[in-house]
Amino acid sequence: VYPMQVELGARAAFGSFSLNAVGGLRRPQEDGSVAHVLWSREHYLMWQQKPGENTGFYVRAGRLMPTFGLRLAEHVVYTQRFGGRPLYGEAYALAASYIDPKFEVHASGFVHDSITAAVEKGDGGALYAEARVGEHAAVGVEGKYSKGDDVTSIYGGLTGKLYLPGPKLLLLAE
Repeated sequence: VYPMQVELGARAAFGSFSLNAVGGLRRPQEDGSVAHVLWSREHYLMWQQKPGENTGFYVRAGRLMPTFGLRLAEHVVYTQRFGGRPLYGEAYALAASYIDPKFEVHASGFVHDSITAAVEKGDGGALYAEARVGEHAAVGVEGKYSKGDDVTSIYGGLTGKLYLPGPKLLLLAE
């Protein structure tokens, strides 16, 4: 049995800066080698305006998944797999985000990983904005452009989130 995805994460913080890494095991891609079994899916340097808080301005640089659409943990979910965010689709990116209790905005520019066997071979940008509607709902708008040697992809859409506190149920749509 080969595990679907075994990973460890680490973070080291130095004031407003932090170094973040996620790595582990993966099955080599078709044009990859055995050397690609052990790898770091994400590694980036982040500057945070308000360290220790979940609000304010953030800047990340390194290998990461540009913020776009619903950010779901499981890669086999339809919106994740077919919505421009496949497993191992992380790219080298520069991302800027602003998060407020009433809204959030994320902008990213990215280039594909030309060293390893990249799943996504395009370069481009992504934008995601979300507004909170009351205490338990949010709506968002998304866009992503990616151009590679063979394929140009344009994604766009809307997201919606509704939390039902009684049954403790979160409904998501994209």
